[in-house]
Amino acid sequence: MRRLVLTTALPALAILALPMAAQAVEPGPTPTPPSPAPTAVQAPAAVAGACADGQLCIQDYETKTTRGLKDANARWADFGWGSRADWFYNNRASASACTYVHNSWGGTRHVIAPGKSDVWRNIVNSNKWC
Repeated sequence: MRRLVLTTALPALAILALPMAAQAVEPGPTPTPPSPAPTAVQAPAAVAGACADGQLCIQDYETKTTRGLKDANARWADFGWGSRADWFYNNRASASACTYVHNSWGGTRHVIAPGKSDVWRNIVNSNKWC
């Protein structure tokens, strides 16, 4: 009886495996590698020099307006810059500049090291030195 079971079981296993072996597997498209993380951009010389030493320089690309910030500012809308700046340059020698999505230093924060610049379009609403 055992031989009969084994004899009938083996062809059944072969039949189950047959459809799998008959299927051709074609390679799919090559996956696209993820985009690299955004990197800081080189400060345009004219804009970087448009604000005094020790300030956070900000620029609005749309209006081509630049201004410098030397203090912590909890609400950029108070001086017309809420969610308006696109480009940032830290013109301080020692402290990093922190920019925030929300008023009063809330939400996501970007840290800009001394002498470095960054692009963060139309989203910043407060800043301080950190």
